[in-house]
Amino acid sequence: MDFFFNDPNAKPLPPEDVRIQNLTAEPKANGSQIHVVLDILPFQERPNAEIIVTNEDGREVATANIIESMFNKVEMNLHLRVKPTAGTYTVSAKLFYLKFEKVPGTENQLRPLEPVYVDEKTTTFTLTDKMLE
Repeated sequence: MDFFFNDPNAKPLPPEDVRIQNLTAEPKANGSQIHVVLDILPFQERPNAEIIVTNEDGREVATANIIESMFNKVEMNLHLRVKPTAGTYTVSAKLFYLKFEKVPGTENQLRPLEPVYVDEKTTTFTLTDKMLE
């Protein structure tokens, strides 16, 4: 399986050593979309990630799931599910791998167990009244 890394000289890491290098979140002009960039250290096995955006009240206003990323830099635009209001928002990214177990009585069938989280990062962005006009 080919992976696409920004630095061809970077040494891919085993799952337990993979970390989030950087997480950024910038609101788009209308405030209802957020541009999120997740930079991950080079990896040997494709990681998963969950991105959650919460408002000041702790209410979840946007989410995204990344399943077995082939890239160590992932960019996305998230749409807020509620009408945006002025305030500070938090973006959390959790990087994880799934462990699998063999299904009893089968030859090759596997079922996923709970996720094994290897790293987490948070960042914030602010929406102002002026942005929401």
